[in-house]
Amino acid sequence: MKEQKRFIIPEDLWDTGLLEQWLEEKAVQGWFPVSFGGLRGKFEACEPRTIRFRLEPDKPESTEHRQERESVYGELGWQYVANLGDYRVWCCGDPAAQELYTDPTTLSWAWEKQLRRLWRNGLICVLLILAWMAWQLRQIWGGRPVEQFVYGMWAIWLFVLWWGGRGLYDTIRQLRGVRRLRRKLSAGIAPDHTGDVAKALGRRRRREIADWTGIVLLALFCISLAVTGDSGELSEARSPLPYVTMETLDPESTAQEMDWQHYEEDYDILAPYHCEIEQFCWDFGPRLEARFDRLRVPLLAELLYDERLKVTERETPGLEWTAVEDSRFDEAMLLTGGRNQIFLGRRGTAVLWEYTILNTDLSAHLDDFAEVLAEFQ
Repeated sequence: MKEQKRFIIPEDLWDTGLLEQWLEEKAVQGWFPVSFGGLRGKFEACEPRTIRFRLEPDKPESTEHRQERESVYGELGWQYVANLGDYRVWCCGDPAAQELYTDPTTLSWAWEKQLRRLWRNGLICVLLILAWMAWQLRQIWGGRPVEQFVYGMWAIWLFVLWWGGRGLYDTIRQLRGVRRLRRKLSAGIAPDHTGDVAKALGRRRRREIADWTGIVLLALFCISLAVTGDSGELSEARSPLPYVTMETLDPESTAQEMDWQHYEEDYDILAPYHCEIEQFCWDFGPRLEARFDRLRVPLLAELLYDERLKVTERETPGLEWTAVEDSRFDEAMLLTGGRNQIFLGRRGTAVLWEYTILNTDLSAHLDDFAEVLAEFQ
């Protein structure tokens, strides 16, 4: 059995002249193509020699017509090798044999349908990518972009922008290449074999490495999100949590049995520590919700504070905001409306949001909020 080996296929599948040149170079190196699949082609060792290869659009036709075509080509000295994507690959070892298409105009007719299809598919890809990116931007700016960003979506967005941007670049590049090829064929110029095969192969290898690197990094990131953090009943928390407790704010409320007392801690590159706490009774009794974040840099903390302020104003209309003038906070606000009260404060990289339905005045507990923000910097 002859030795077989797989070689990566040049990236530009629309550039048939380059693909033909690549196949001819492999034959000179002693490798003859057997089959193609995915990003690679299977070759078997052969005697190094000069062989011409030509690619022809693989159009639907009956078995009878296909056999007749192969017979005619065989009489001209051309043999069918394999299918490469949407092309049928033909080879000829006789330098005196005539070309499959001696007239570039005839070649243009053979290619016209294929080129139109490539152009149509490329244009559809561009439109789909642009529509998807517009939808993503709408989702980002219509909700809580800062919160989503610091809670791990930054990696997803980066991955998506990489794939979307690269896909857009590749599609536009293909459209331009197909357009140039159509012009050449229409002008009676056959595809040339003067391309830079090494450059095309290098581009394909770099793309493959980048793709797999991105996939591996994204997978590791998702795994890290799944295995880090902690959650459970408040009574089972392993260390003090960054919020002002219900016991501190309204000791009488703790006399009631809570239906839900839960906490959740998470960790991320941009938000080294995130904690959420919930305590409430189902029958509209005492309630406390808290969110604490320690960000990587003060700028992210400022952006998260501003977003929390806007979201709270939007989701709790009719309540009155009061700015807290206190040097222990870089920024702080109190929102009041009956028993519904909210504290929002920032110090350095720490942001604390706390919502309560209690018989207490949060403005009387600024010392407690300042202590939490100072302790959990």
